[in-house]
Amino acid sequence: MQVIVKRVGEVQEVVDVQGDMYDTLQSHIGGWIEHVQLRIDGTIVDVWLDEEGKLKSLPVNLVIPGDVLVGTLVFTGGADEVGMTLGVSEDIERAVRRLYEAPHQVRIDWP
Repeated sequence: MQVIVKRVGEVQEVVDVQGDMYDTLQSHIGGWIEHVQLRIDGTIVDVWLDEEGKLKSLPVNLVIPGDVLVGTLVFTGGADEVGMTLGVSEDIERAVRRLYEAPHQVRIDWP
């Protein structure tokens, strides 16, 4: 399975997940893990980040309507019928790429 990792100030990268998803999230994000779901140009995307990132004064990674997401972000593709996290699809990869390359041309909202 593949996820997208976006560190502050760096280009997003597609990363192969080997083993436990929680361990993967923890290794990239650190701290307590928080989940938010966004709709980017109509594509539903799950985003994982440090729950205490704002308290830790982590730098802003992404500005969204009514909030900012800070620190390293991990993008995934939702969950399957039993709740297991899915990897990113081509649609999600395209949506996340546009999100950072042309943010003023992308519509972001809450599902």
